[in-house]
Amino acid sequence: MTAHAADSPLNVSSLGLVTVDFKGGLRALVEQEIQSGWGGVRLRVEGFEMSGDSPVLGKVVLSWANTGSTPLSEVRILDGSASTHLSTWHLDWTMTIERPPGGGVPMQLSSTKTAALVGDQLSAFPPQGGKYQLQQPVDFAPVGAPGQVIVSLQQLPATVTYP
Repeated sequence: MTAHAADSPLNVSSLGLVTVDFKGGLRALVEQEIQSGWGGVRLRVEGFEMSGDSPVLGKVVLSWANTGSTPLSEVRILDGSASTHLSTWHLDWTMTIERPPGGGVPMQLSSTKTAALVGDQLSAFPPQGGKYQLQQPVDFAPVGAPGQVIVSLQQLPATVTYP
């Protein structure tokens, strides 16, 4: 699936708010069916990458971090006619910043908690122009130092389409 998230706000510790226009995509495999309610499927993320350029930070890349402990993602049917779907992607990420604040070599950060990217009014799955949003902001810190948050991804207003 391809994804585009225009004007995604990053709160950078020493710079304040910076926006990035992310583009990329994700891959997933069906792991199991959901039998409760109207049904659905649980998905295992196999890959995720979105990147964008910033005049201040250079290239910023959000990548899937295969931690082995990320919960399965879900797509649930919300009504009997299967016309409305709820899709929740659970994602652990790394963020690479080409030109970090203060200079130096590219910086790699890790999300401090699992992100939930939610599309709650999808008319089909796989989505065709489905709108997704972060359930809450996601903090990024140096690997091994989760208390030293450098960047907070405030929103990721993604439009997701299956080719």
